[in-house]
Amino acid sequence: TNMWQKVRSTWAYVHDNYLNEYDFFHIGGDNMFLVPDNLVHACNTINISIHEPIYMGQAQGEVRRRRRFCGGGAGYTINRVTLRLLVREQFDKEDCWPNHMGSDEDRILAHCLRWDVVNCTHNTDALEQSRYHAMDAHYHALYHNSMPAVWDPDGLSHFQGIYAPKRNFLDSVSTTTVSFHLVTVNKGELGRRPDSIFDDKGLRRYHAIVYNRCPNQNTTALNPAEGCEIDPKNVRRSDYECRKKIEETKQKRLEQ
Repeated sequence: TNMWQKVRSTWAYVHDNYLNEYDFFHIGGDNMFLVPDNLVHACNTINISIHEPIYMGQAQGEVRRRRRFCGGGAGYTINRVTLRLLVREQFDKEDCWPNHMGSDEDRILAHCLRWDVVNCTHNTDALEQSRYHAMDAHYHALYHNSMPAVWDPDGLSHFQGIYAPKRNFLDSVSTTTVSFHLVTVNKGELGRRPDSIFDDKGLRRYHAIVYNRCPNQNTTALNPAEGCEIDPKNVRRSDYECRKKIEETKQKRLEQ
């Protein structure tokens, strides 16, 4: 895919049309769930002057390299100063890969900002719980910081002094979470789960839960299958079976 050129064009357009209208700007894909109120809170409480470059999100380590970037899956947030640096000083430089075609836009953007000594800030709350999440809520609810992960936690802690997350399971997820990347886990990471059972990757489901729109917060889908329950003694297995049952129920309804 050509994500890098799309992102370059997006930021250039935002710079040309909205630079002086907003203090902060956030970018993410169509499989990202964003809580706007919490994004505003994160921007208002970051311990960096708004007059300094700000680049924050889910810090990810580059394997075997002593550097980091803000992962594009959860989206990342920059301020006006950073946007100005990118578009006016970096984008057209050869070292910023202006003609590159590829999907690694988050890594390249971080590379461009390093020339101005701007590194990704791993954004957490006062309890050091993460606000930007590289995977979906299910993944992070079951994640323990001793496990391998796409954001290279060993590299982050060893080379960057960033422990992401410091806490485990739901204690690692901030009550002022900004975003989740709505993707299924890879093979070998907390087991294998089926692809999303939702046409919108669960965006409306997340919205309903966050804004208390569900008549029954214990349901596992918008249209749960009969007898679909989560066994607390075996969450991973029962969740897989539950989702499979829901998909079968949906298929039967379509055939009727």
